[in-house]
Formats: sequence, C-alpha cells, structure tokens
Amino acid sequence: MKRRNLLKLFALSTGNIALPMPLFKLEGVRKTALQSKPSQKTNVTAQHIYENIDSTELLFRIDKKLSYRDFQLDSPTRFVIDFYNSGIYGIGNLKGFANKLIKKVRVGHPDKDTVRVVIDLREEAITKTSLQNGISGPYLQVTLIAKSIAENSLSTKTATNNQAKTGTSPPTKQAVTKTSEDKIIVIDPGHGGKDPGTIGACGTKEKDVVLAVAKRLQAKLNKTPGYQAYLTRQGDQFLSLQKRVAIVQEFKANLSISLHVDAYHDKSIRGAAVYCLDENGNLPIDPLIKMLMEKENSIRWATNEDNFRQSANSSTAWLHMDNIHRATLVNARVFGKNLLRSLAKDRQINLQYDRVKRADFYILKTPATPSALVEMGFLSNPNDERLVNDEIYQNHISQALSQGVFRYLQHS
Repeated sequence: MKRRNLLKLFALSTGNIALPMPLFKLEGVRKTALQSKPSQKTNVTAQHIYENIDSTELLFRIDKKLSYRDFQLDSPTRFVIDFYNSGIYGIGNLKGFANKLIKKVRVGHPDKDTVRVVIDLREEAITKTSLQNGISGPYLQVTLIAKSIAENSLSTKTATNNQAKTGTSPPTKQAVTKTSEDKIIVIDPGHGGKDPGTIGACGTKEKDVVLAVAKRLQAKLNKTPGYQAYLTRQGDQFLSLQKRVAIVQEFKANLSISLHVDAYHDKSIRGAAVYCLDENGNLPIDPLIKMLMEKENSIRWATNEDNFRQSANSSTAWLHMDNIHRATLVNARVFGKNLLRSLAKDRQINLQYDRVKRADFYILKTPATPSALVEMGFLSNPNDERLVNDEIYQNHISQALSQGVFRYLQHS
C-alpha cells in the first residue's frame, strides 16, 4: 500500500469521528460541491441551528472561497459535510442540539486541513446545500427535511390539486389541537395573492418576506409547550382585512401580530417599528404614519367597501365600546412595548422608532385580542431590502418577536 493511502487510513482511524470512509469514490457525494482547494485556509463559523415548520437549517458563515462535499451514510443514518482546507469556529452553536429529525451534531478532523460535521439523523432525510450571499457576507446553507414529512407534503399537495379539479375547496381554518391552558397566537403575514404589497427596487415583494418571517416565528412559538401559533395564510393567498380579523376572533387568540415591510419616498428612512391602537383614540399627525394607514387600510382590499369605510375611518367609534374592549387596547400597548424591547435588545436589528407608535390600522381592531403591527423595515431603503431577504436576519426578527410574546404572556 502506498505511503499516501496508509496516511489517509491512519487519519480516518485515529480522528475524533470514526466513519466508514473508503478511499475509493463515495456514492452520494455531491460532485458539484467539490471544488478546487483554495490556497489559503477558509474560516467556517457555525451559526445557530434554525427550526422551521417542516425543515431544519444550519448556516455556516465563510470568509472566502469554500471547497466542501456532503453525503449521507446508512446504519446508522448520518449526513456528513467535509470542509476542505478549513478551520471551524462557533462549535458551541452545534453541540447539544436535537429535535425530531436530528439526534445530535458532531465535529471532527479526519486530517489537519479538513473539518467534518456529522449530523446523526433519526430517519432518512432529504438534504440540500447551497452557497448564498447574505448581508453579512457569504454563507453555506444546509437544509434537512425528514423524508416522511416530504412525502406527506407531496400527498397533501396532490389531494389539494384533486380537490381543485373537482371544484371543492380545502378547509381554510387550521386544526386546533390545544389544551385549555394553551396560549393562542395568530400571526398575520400582510398582503398575499393579488395584493403583493410593497415591491422593492430589486423586486422583493412584501407578501413573500412577511410570510417567510411568519413561518419562522410560528415554528419558534410552537416549539414551546403551552403555546400554539397559527397563520392567517399559509401560502400566497389573498385575504381581505375583514377576513384576517375574523380569523383572529375564530381562534379566540390571546395575541395577534401582523407583519409588514414598507416603502417611503425618502430612501434614507429605514428600520423596524411597532404599532398599536391608542387607548385614548388620538390619531397621528406624522405624514409617514398617515401614508402607512392609507396603504394598509386600502379600500380596494376590503370585501364590502361601505362597511369597511365606516369601521376604518376612525378609532373613536370603536373606543366607545365596553370596558373589555378598552382593556384590550391597554394590554395591546403593553404587548407592543414588550415586542419593541425585544427587538431593541438584538443589535442586528435597526429600529426606526424607540417607542411604540399608534395608528388606526384596521387589522388591530380585534375587540378581545391585544394586537400589534410590526413593520420589519423599508423596501425603499437598499440596506433594509437586503436585510429582510437575508435568512439569518429573518431569524433575528422572528427570535426577537417570539421573546416579546413570551415575556408578555408570562407576566400578563
């Protein structure tokens, strides 16, 4: 046996991770991922692992050109990523993680210039790796979906298509499996379907980014026992403002959050903001907020223009309801402050305002449910448009909002 092959065999047998790694060509190795090795070592930094509704994501920041390969192994089932000519940082963000798909994550060194990340799986998974360019630089995104979930999703999609062919419609309300003690949160991704919302200079559609963040927020809330989160829309569907409010009421939600991004003629305006109805019924004079009210309360997205115009013109009539409704407004203000405080704690998130603003948004008129509207940024600002498209930033926003929800409900 040649000296080179002996050294390779020795490295595999004495490394931190013992894997059946033959010296001949491996089946399942992603050929397109294996590139020529860069001359200088690449720094790979592991970010937190993110759980979405039906998938798990690992993000690895890189500081230069990356050479890697990924493949699956059986008995037991594992997904392996080899980073060539690389050093790894942030290992603590990987160790100790486990969920319904992943047993654990291990890191080893088959040789001095290779970092091996091994993901021990509970079942076979569909995997995808791709190099992306984010606002904070390039990164490798690794997505894993349990094969059973993927097959179930395919079956559901086929059933939905068959329903459409026969002229029947799938149920719009999501199944509620909760106990009497569960806290219900309804998340409303603004716009959808024929209503794209704001469109950025690079083509970003508001309806798409708010749905992405809404799904991340839902997943984070549903991970915690005692909390159930539901979306007003799960795909690219159009819903009237009245229908959105009705969904919040149907779920008898403890809280509701409406997610948006916006635009303004002054491209320097940027940052996130939190809005609630004001308990005193005072309307804002800020021209930017007036513009937002006109956009989000647009008559053209209502199902009944006359009824909508009567209910959306002013908060004053709404405030003449009973004390329960007035208490809801006060609680909504407290809820908004908790959301804003959580957003402010994350240094990655830029705020437009340092206090909760008031506005007469129709979506906030939920008589028994404290509600807040969150503007995540401005698509008219180039920096914000890049940020809201960045998956890491989306996770920062969803994580901060989930902490605001927890903080409010735990002390209310």
